[in-house]
Amino acid sequence: MEKRMVGVLTDSFDPADSGHLNAALFAMETSGMALVRMVLSAGPAEADEEDRWRMLVAACADFRKLIPFRLSSLHPAASGKTGPEDVLRKEYPGDEPVRIAGNHLPLSVTEIQSAEVRIGARNVDLSSGSVPLPVYEYISACGLYGVPCRVPESRRWLPVLFSALKPHRFAHSLSVAATARVLAERFGEDPDKAEKAGLLHDCAKNIPMDEMRRIVKESGMDVDERMLAADSLLHSAAGACLARSEYGVTDPDIIDAVASHNTGSPGMSRLSMCVCLADSIEPGRPDYPHLDDIRALAENSLEKALLLSLEGVQKQVVSNGWYLHPRTRDTVEWLRSVAGR
Repeated sequence: MEKRMVGVLTDSFDPADSGHLNAALFAMETSGMALVRMVLSAGPAEADEEDRWRMLVAACADFRKLIPFRLSSLHPAASGKTGPEDVLRKEYPGDEPVRIAGNHLPLSVTEIQSAEVRIGARNVDLSSGSVPLPVYEYISACGLYGVPCRVPESRRWLPVLFSALKPHRFAHSLSVAATARVLAERFGEDPDKAEKAGLLHDCAKNIPMDEMRRIVKESGMDVDERMLAADSLLHSAAGACLARSEYGVTDPDIIDAVASHNTGSPGMSRLSMCVCLADSIEPGRPDYPHLDDIRALAENSLEKALLLSLEGVQKQVVSNGWYLHPRTRDTVEWLRSVAGR
């Protein structure tokens, strides 16, 4: 049987950056590779291996054919004369691994601190290159590479989130946190609260439905039967419960933002609006009707941008014959009055 050609990019990923991703994608596109395994190696690095692994997974989450692979702790024999290609041949006998040269940028603390996140931009540009937005958020929240820590709780939260969420959802949560912070800064809300709510907004997303129902019922939260039957709706209520019980959040503003991030809520705070809007416009979101228009409105009007976003949700749900939660309909009507429409 003919083996498939698979690229292998081995690096310390300290951190994973756009140069790594571009090198892998270019090699795959020009050499007929089926996929590229992004192999995290052992060796000297500024950030510890767990952080580098989570950042690598988040960086690759939007690329189906870039596959993170952890070498050092899972395959301790891969040292000396036994290289990553040998390990991969044994692990995947149907593959023929081909080494790819990486392209790592020298990370500057000053660059990260002065970097400006742009709404809808997948990468954060630095003078020496760029990093994917989820990686930038991970660094900034945790305070890696000498950058001041923005979310002290992140050292406890992010390992739990990483274990609880699928890779794409983990990357999405990081991007929502960064986007919510930008919106909060732009519209005069508390950026730290917005960032924390963004990190936790989907903390219950990958929990089984039965578990979500149990969490919500035991909390005493008032949730209607239709919400209890739909995971797309229930995860926000369950997430608000977990934010309190598992992540130790006591701030009602953050809990409310998590609870209302998918349906909205009439009279919701502007902080909650920032998180709800960030969820719909973060750069990892697949394209949908009026996404560019919503992002453009988000430059100047929080209410108008969120209104257009929720109107789109309402139209999609109704046109597909799905259940539209009354809270979404009422939020749309409330935003129309607030936005003067």
